Formats: sequence, structure tokens, C-alpha cells
Amino acid sequence: MTMPAAERLGLEIKRAEQELMSAKQAALREAGLTVGQYAALFALAEQPGISGAALARACLVTPQNMAAVLKVLGCACHSE
Repeated sequence: MTMPAAERLGLEIKRAEQELMSAKQAALREAGLTVGQYAALFALAEQPGISGAALARACLVTPQNMAAVLKVLGCACHSE
């Protein structure tokens, strides 16, 4: 039984996404960062002074999750 092409493509995309996430986690582990922490730092570097709520949206997380990330990073930022 063969799988439809669209389903195979979806599986291959998911597999590539998982490999990419594993590679990012491994690379960032050496710097002592998580993917979420890196995303926040990257967004802050691109948009200094961004609000906590906007930062959360940019990183595709909830404001509550972003507040936790910023707390770990020791940022004097707040989530709105």
C-alpha cells in the first residue's frame, strides 16, 4: 500500500522540521541557551525596546511564556 504524495510530503516536512529543531537545540546548548531564549534575544536585537507582548508575538509564544523566558534571561523587560 502506497501513501499519497501529499501525505508523504507532509511527513518529510515534519521530519526535516524535527531535524532542524534538534540541530538548533544542540548548537544553542553549547551557548547555554534554549531556542526560545535565542529567539527572544534575536528579536530584541532587531527591535530594541519592543514590548513584552509584541516580543511574544514575534517569537510565536504566549505573553506568559515570554515573561518566563525573560525572567530566566534576567531582562528588565515586562510582558504586557
